Amino acid sequence: MNGAILPLVGGELAKAAFQNGQEKYAVDILNRLDKIMEINNRKLPGCINHNGTEQEEAVPNEWGQAAFVSALVEGLAGVVDKGIQFHSVEISPRWYFAGVNETSVNVGYGNDGEHVIYQYNFNPKTKKLILTTEGKFKNYTARFPFPEGIKSASGIVNGKKTTIETDNVNGSKYAVIKGKGSKNTIEIQFH
Repeated sequence: MNGAILPLVGGELAKAAFQNGQEKYAVDILNRLDKIMEINNRKLPGCINHNGTEQEEAVPNEWGQAAFVSALVEGLAGVVDKGIQFHSVEISPRWYFAGVNETSVNVGYGNDGEHVIYQYNFNPKTKKLILTTEGKFKNYTARFPFPEGIKSASGIVNGKKTTIETDNVNGSKYAVIKGKGSKNTIEIQFH
C-alpha cells in the first residue's frame, strides 16, 4: 500500500492461501512475517518499509496481529470452530507445508474448557501420519493434505478402518475423515 508492506493484508492473504490450495505461498508469507518481526524486536509494525523496518506515522503497530493469529490458528494449525464453542470442529493441520513433522496444538476459549488439543506426528519416510485429539467437541472433520507425489490414502480411527473421502482444493488434495467425539487417534497411511 503506497509502497509499504501492510500486515493487515498479509495475515488475511495467508489464511486465504491456506484455505484455497496455495499452502506453500501461505507458509512463505508467515516466514516473511517472522523475518519482519525479527528486524523489529519481535513486534509487528502497522506498516513496513521495503527493508523490513517500521514505517513511522502510518497504520498503528500491531493492527495486523489478529489477522496473522487467525492465519496461524485456522490456516497452519488448521483448527476451525464450525459451530459454537468448538462443539463442531474442522481440524486441518497443514504442518507438512512448513516442514514440521511433529508438534502439538491447544486452542480454546478462555478457562471454560471449550478447546481443541491435538498431537501431530508425520513420518516422511513411511508417509504415515498420526493425529491424537482431545477436547470437548462432539463432531469433527479431519482434513490431511496429501504429500507431493502421493495418489491415495487409507485411514484408521481408534483402531478401526475408516472411509476416507478425497477433497481437491485447487492444486492440493486432502484426505478427509468425519467423526464424532473428541478423544481420537487417527492414523493416515499415504500410498
